[in-house]
Amino acid sequence: MSTPTPASEPMLRLPDGRRPVPTRTRLVTRRLPVAGYALVALVLLGGSVGGSMAMGWWQTDCGGANEAAIASGALAPEGVKGSMTVKQVADAFPGLTTAEVLRVFGAPADTATSTQLKALVQNGSAIEVTEFRTWLAQRPKP
Repeated sequence: MSTPTPASEPMLRLPDGRRPVPTRTRLVTRRLPVAGYALVALVLLGGSVGGSMAMGWWQTDCGGANEAAIASGALAPEGVKGSMTVKQVADAFPGLTTAEVLRVFGAPADTATSTQLKALVQNGSAIEVTEFRTWLAQRPKP
């Protein structure tokens, strides 16, 4: 058997007085504080909800069912919500006018019909929306 010659197999040689030392990589890892994780979680959650709302995928009420009932005039008094406008309520109940709705709430006659019922209550109306539902149920039908 022959011994390997330096020309056939290259050898890695360290200079005299040196020893092998592991080298550091250029990759650097950084620790993310807990507040950073919380901030990332909030941004992701808020972004997904905001994006869904912007695209119309996120709805907080069943407005479609209410809109159909309002259009047909078949909305029950229990279906009246504070988010409905004076005009929507008047349209949903035959024989009910916007002036009468404003009078029952104790609002001025020049109040816009696009005003929500909850805004009338917040502005110091005479009754609450629940009392208005009761008034609607007891009101004689035309």
